[in-house]
Order: sequence, then structure tokens, then C-alpha cells
Amino acid sequence: MPSQGLLLRAVPHPKERTGRFRLVSGMSDHLLITADGIGGTGALDAGQIATAAAFLQLLTPTRTATFRSPSSYGLKHDAERWGRVNGMEPYVSNGALIAAAVALGLPVRHFGRGSFNVTVGVSVRDLRRVREAMDDAGA
Repeated sequence: MPSQGLLLRAVPHPKERTGRFRLVSGMSDHLLITADGIGGTGALDAGQIATAAAFLQLLTPTRTATFRSPSSYGLKHDAERWGRVNGMEPYVSNGALIAAAVALGLPVRHFGRGSFNVTVGVSVRDLRRVREAMDDAGA
């Protein structure tokens, strides 16, 4: 049951060619990643995923994603800010952030039914350090 925070992996959606992915765990549980996040609509953008992945690689993974872990929606804003400073995409969709986290093997936990968001298992201390560095750079 994804709402209980299963660790999931992304595979191409079998009937789509629009940049949508589904998250699967085991044989029957699956959730679709779109630009909105989990569910929703909109194609994922490779440049946005690359920006999100480059940003997330600055953060140390944690063993698990908990409800205290940073949210995909909050991290997407950090990735956008980082992308602008570093000459990458200035916009990152929530889904692109989630797809990058999954592609990097980071633990994710879905907020639950009706939510587009997940929490991502990354170090809050590292996130604070990156934010401070961006503040110091005037970003």
C-alpha cells in the first residue's frame, strides 16, 4: 500500500509515450509519475529531471524516507533555485524531482491518496548547508 510509504522504483508506463512513469513495488502496487507528481497530468521533461538529479546528488541519502523528511514539493523549489545559479533548468516540476529521486535510488514515501507529493530520504543537515551556500551566493 503506497500510502504506508513503500519504497518504490520507476519503470516506463507501458501504454504511454509522453514521459509518464509509474512507480511499482511488488506485483500489484503502482503509482504514476507525471509533471504534477504522483498522479495528475503532464509529461516529464528530461532537462528538469537532470537538474533535479544534479541537485539531489549534493545531499546525503538517508536509510528511509519518513514524514519528517523533506517533501518533493519543497525540494523542487530548492532545485529550481540551484538550477538558476548553476546554469541548469530554472523550473523543475514536482514530478521531475520525484523521478530524479527514484532514478538515484533515494527512498521516497508517498503522502497518501489524493496527494501529488512524496517525502524524499535525504539529509536535512545537507539541505540546510546547500540552502545557506545559495543564500551566501545571493541566489
